Formats: sequence, C-alpha cells, structure tokens
Amino acid sequence: MELIHAIRERPTVHRFNDTPIPRQSLIEIANDAVWAPNHGMREPRRFVEIVKETSEPMYRLVAEWYEKNKAEAEADSFV
Repeated sequence: MELIHAIRERPTVHRFNDTPIPRQSLIEIANDAVWAPNHGMREPRRFVEIVKETSEPMYRLVAEWYEKNKAEAEADSFV
C-alpha cells in the first residue's frame, strides 16, 4: 500500500463503545506512539488517561474549548 493511499483511505471512527481498554494495552500503545515521526524532533506528545468518572466533565471542557476556538480550528484545516 502506498503512503498517500493509506493516509487518504484511512478509516475514521465516529462511534465508540464503553468497553474499557486494558491499562497495559494503553501503556503499550503510548510507548509505541513515541517512536512515530514528529515535526522538528520536538517530542510534542502528551498522553492523558481519562477514566469514566472524569469523562463527562472532560467532554464539557473540550466542547467549550472547541466552541470558543471553532473558527480558528476550521481555518487550520486543509480539507
């Protein structure tokens, strides 16, 4: 598969379920992710584990931020 095809044809998930992901799997995924290429070798990755008890307040914060910054976020989009 060519890179451009992989980028353009990747699946986008719009539906999620509430099945918990084992913590060890999350740790392995995060450890693998830090090896992905990044811009300028600045290591910009940050990971946050959100547990069920904090997911609703976190959702509200992200939704608020998005509404305040929607125009800028959409302007940055290349599509």
